[in-house]
Amino acid sequence: MFAQESVMDIKKLKAEFEKLKYINEKLEYLNFDEHLGCYVEKNNGMPVGLAAWVNGAFYGFNQAAKAQAVPEGFVLVNKKDLVKVLNCVTDDWLVDTDSFEEFKKIESLVQDEVNAMIEAQEPAND
Repeated sequence: MFAQESVMDIKKLKAEFEKLKYINEKLEYLNFDEHLGCYVEKNNGMPVGLAAWVNGAFYGFNQAAKAQAVPEGFVLVNKKDLVKVLNCVTDDWLVDTDSFEEFKKIESLVQDEVNAMIEAQEPAND
């Protein structure tokens, strides 16, 4: 289910997940199959019915645990929207600058700064 994560991370996450009251109440009917990496029904060993529901909840719990919070004072902006804003700003500067060369310098500086911010926030795919 979560192949890219370490076994220790999965066990720690699973322990936290199973502490949730609405999950804990259902565990008497389920087993966690280490080979499959998911919950299965005790009566048939299959990840169906209640097990499928709990697996979906576990997946959502895992995704929420991995999500990065946006720190105070920052905003989350889509890259495409950021490019649109930059185009508007640089278009406005084109009108206010005395020469096209001056505009290109400003545009280049802004683009370099934005690229540096984007690269600093992109996760490494190790």
